[in-house]
Amino acid sequence: MLALGLAAFASSSILVRAAGDVPAASLLVWRAGLSVLLLLPLAARTVPAALRAMGRDERGRLLLAGGLLALHFGTWIESLSRTSVASASVLVTTTPLFLAGFALVRRERLGLPLGLATLAGFGGAALIALGDAGGDGAGGDSLVGNGLALTAAFVFALYMRVGARLRQGLSWIAFVWPVYAIVAALALGYALLTDAPVFTLSPRAYWFCLAMAVGPQIAGHGAFNYALRYVPAVLLGLLTLLEPVGASVAAFFLFDERPAGLALAGMALTLGAVVLALVAPRWSRRRIEGEGTEDGG
Repeated sequence: MLALGLAAFASSSILVRAAGDVPAASLLVWRAGLSVLLLLPLAARTVPAALRAMGRDERGRLLLAGGLLALHFGTWIESLSRTSVASASVLVTTTPLFLAGFALVRRERLGLPLGLATLAGFGGAALIALGDAGGDGAGGDSLVGNGLALTAAFVFALYMRVGARLRQGLSWIAFVWPVYAIVAALALGYALLTDAPVFTLSPRAYWFCLAMAVGPQIAGHGAFNYALRYVPAVLLGLLTLLEPVGASVAAFFLFDERPAGLALAGMALTLGAVVLALVAPRWSRRRIEGEGTEDGG
């Protein structure tokens, strides 16, 4: 299941790029909309009862989670039309660094490793931006594309904080199906406001949208949620860092994308920082527990 999830995640940016010159809103309408339709038989059994049991505050958080996820997908897909697959894929994995920043704002104790990881991560992001500024992106403005990818990571960090409380009382399908429906509705509204095509895409684009719905949206998220029962969350977080590596390799062979040397150094620094950010809390906890044992508890 983890192998399936990793392959699905790694295919996300490749599918978006392969879909061609299709507006982000159009892709998101069909990616989320088809996911809602495909999951409908499973959702029909439990989602209505779960929604009726929600209070006003929970419904408000559910709407907020859907709005944040829509913004995350929108900025992420748009970034791929402006920067390289490698840069966008690495920058969008910086969510743990933003979560660390949120903890600092809340005056939560992070420890030295996590603080260093945060600084290194943003330093790596700066190197990627500088490297892309002097090289070939995806045919657009690389700086804007990198900024959109970072925005996607920031918004997803907010989404995780909002969704964490909801997931405690909801099953996977009772959480993701309404959220996907909200994403699809918001994407459709934005597409209509901006005159983005929805029903006039090429047959090829629709097939790629279906692949996005089945692959990254359902198989990717579904596999990792399934594995969460058997595999520690920290290990799952580390495994997701393989996604930009796979996407970058695939983009090299499929689209001949060759990141600049400075950008490659930034990618390595950013990935290393994210790994440190994910393992630092466990390392610190073990150290504290060990000191407590030595001191007699």
